[in-house]
Amino acid sequence: MKIYGGFQKMKNLMHRLITKLKVIWKIFHSYWNRNFGDTYKGLAICSVLFSSIGMAGAVLMYFTPLSIEISYLIGIVVTIVVFGVLFLGAKILFGNRRKGIIYWCLPFVLFYEIAIEATQGNGSEANFFLAVITIVMLDLFGRSLWAIIKLRRQTITLFITLVITTIGLVSVGTLLTGEGFEDRYIENFLTMKEEKTLEDNQNVADEAFVDAIAQGEVEVASLEYGVGDSFDLQSNTYNLSLFAQRDSSLSGWVMDKYFDYDLKNAPITGKVWYPTTEKDCPVLFIVHGNHNYTTDSYLGYDYLGKYLASNGYVVVSVNENSCNQLGNENDGRAILLLENIKQVLKYNKDKTNPLYQKIDEENIAIAGHSRGGECVSTAYLFNGYDVYPDNGNIKFNYNFSIKSIIAIAPTADQYMPAQHEVSISDVNYLLIHGTNDQDVRNVMGNKLYKNTTFSGEGDYFKSALYIAGANHGQFNSEWGKYDIGFPCNYFLNVKNLISTQEQKQILKVFTKIFLDVTLKGDQTNKELFHNYLAYEEYLPKTVYQQMYQGSGFEYVSNFEEDSDITTATMADAKIMASNTRIWEEIKTAYGSSGTKENYALRLKWRATKHAKVKFEIPAYDMTGKELQFDIADLQKNKNNGNQLIDGTVRITDQNGNVANVKISDCAIVYPSLPVQLYKVDFLADSYEYKHQPQIVSVDETKFLENNSEINTDSITSIEIIFDEMEQGDVKIDNVGFGMK
Repeated sequence: MKIYGGFQKMKNLMHRLITKLKVIWKIFHSYWNRNFGDTYKGLAICSVLFSSIGMAGAVLMYFTPLSIEISYLIGIVVTIVVFGVLFLGAKILFGNRRKGIIYWCLPFVLFYEIAIEATQGNGSEANFFLAVITIVMLDLFGRSLWAIIKLRRQTITLFITLVITTIGLVSVGTLLTGEGFEDRYIENFLTMKEEKTLEDNQNVADEAFVDAIAQGEVEVASLEYGVGDSFDLQSNTYNLSLFAQRDSSLSGWVMDKYFDYDLKNAPITGKVWYPTTEKDCPVLFIVHGNHNYTTDSYLGYDYLGKYLASNGYVVVSVNENSCNQLGNENDGRAILLLENIKQVLKYNKDKTNPLYQKIDEENIAIAGHSRGGECVSTAYLFNGYDVYPDNGNIKFNYNFSIKSIIAIAPTADQYMPAQHEVSISDVNYLLIHGTNDQDVRNVMGNKLYKNTTFSGEGDYFKSALYIAGANHGQFNSEWGKYDIGFPCNYFLNVKNLISTQEQKQILKVFTKIFLDVTLKGDQTNKELFHNYLAYEEYLPKTVYQQMYQGSGFEYVSNFEEDSDITTATMADAKIMASNTRIWEEIKTAYGSSGTKENYALRLKWRATKHAKVKFEIPAYDMTGKELQFDIADLQKNKNNGNQLIDGTVRITDQNGNVANVKISDCAIVYPSLPVQLYKVDFLADSYEYKHQPQIVSVDETKFLENNSEINTDSITSIEIIFDEMEQGDVKIDNVGFGMK
């Protein structure tokens, strides 16, 4: 009976609760109908106009030559058709009900999918809530506006709703159409750097460097070559269909209609800047990457062409729009670049040509941006091959004297010759990438940098420069500050970028000095590529990180040899760590589909200033050399961003003599860079931490200054001791000795 009585009480309680809920629902339903009843048409109009933005983006994917305005008008028509199809399906399933749900769901899905695509899958929760809030406001705005204007309802609820949703939608619109938010980490990190005074790096650069990077005084002329009467010089076509194909879908059909040729007759075309009064000039061929094929991307390096030509270089910007908006075409890009080199060198031999004898064919450099940055390594590889690695029936015969490569924000692994990664040897290599690259977010060029090796024969070097605040597109005048096109660009944060002028200046300076060193043999400012601090007075103010390795570098350990973390690359060398929570070798994937990823040593410690790693080596003579290693912070806590990575580098000779040098006396090693690429990152207070390595070079003389008794001709151990940090998480790579 007690159980029955308890059950009856529960039943009565549930009945009363349900009754109250019904009353509340009835009141709400009456309230809703009084204000928003029969207002779905207002929502429908707003939903169509809003959804058409997303549809316009889809239209542009297939009809790239159209303007955004025309695409939006077409998007409205497409949206109405889509709604019609949805209504037909809904009518079959629900009758004439649920109209509001259909008008609500489509704009929500489009908004969310565009946001996810723009942020490359990051910030999904923040994007979801932003989409929900936006569509709810859009719903209530459309309904209240329709009720007031069309249905002549005048209630306080409607007016308040209209005001609030108008303010909300204007705020969202301002957020999406504006440049976004500023951040302060660059300023804060530079302040930390200023607190460390590196005496050896003060005032190294002088007026000679200022003169070297100045605009030249040589008169510059330019011309374009291609197929057709509109070009200054006539060229030929090349059959690219062996290496790339246009899509057979609608977008491929539109591309066929836009171009007046197919890939069997791809034109060899580009623009040349050259000094009018000079002869036998070193030459740089530069190739753009993937972008809308309606954009003249090759003209985006005009500023670089004019600058270098005024300083005695010939510059050729290759038009590779034939390869744009294709897939699996990077080998085709490389072939087209080599065919352009062949064509321009023909002009150089033609006595009737304005380019006659302008070029020193023994001093050629190639540069590429984005997919072009990957293709230049492939082009260098093909340049030395006799046949195409994926089809030996296709013969090569290039063999140009390419001495230097510049890769600007490159991709990697988009093309893998015969299923191998692109690996090249004995060439000078410069990698440049920005922290705020919203297209190639990871430094894929680190793989190309790693896969550029030296045989020990000849004098070469490779260097990598990482630039805080630089994005993907500002290196090219035709691309600009938005790295992704409409409508995804609305979600990109660009207010925290360095200026376009600054980003171009960095590229100009490093390109010019790199060519001076590697093509003209002028070693005066070579230090720029491993010690930017000596030149920072003349560089745009931002955070830089560098890697460097010369062809005479000898490894102690690159951590690639095996899974035994106590062994090293150098024969009979041993590795040991102490006072750490984690000591391991980690794999860092830089490419997109390759197999030879990079391994490095990881050390993590807490509540101690005695964490260290020690390399025991056979007696080594470092006379006239530098001890080098790359190091990067791995911490992902923004609260740890107020301390530079520091410690002691210690060497011991075979007699037990010890010499110590502080890391901060040789290099500035920044904490992980807390980058915010997207507007939702600021809304959600989220960060993408960048862990680019920084080279630390300790010259033999610094050890001798610390202890003149140290015998640098018989070093038996190297220690890196983190005695300045109570906790840390770092990776160390490429430990060894290089020439000064």
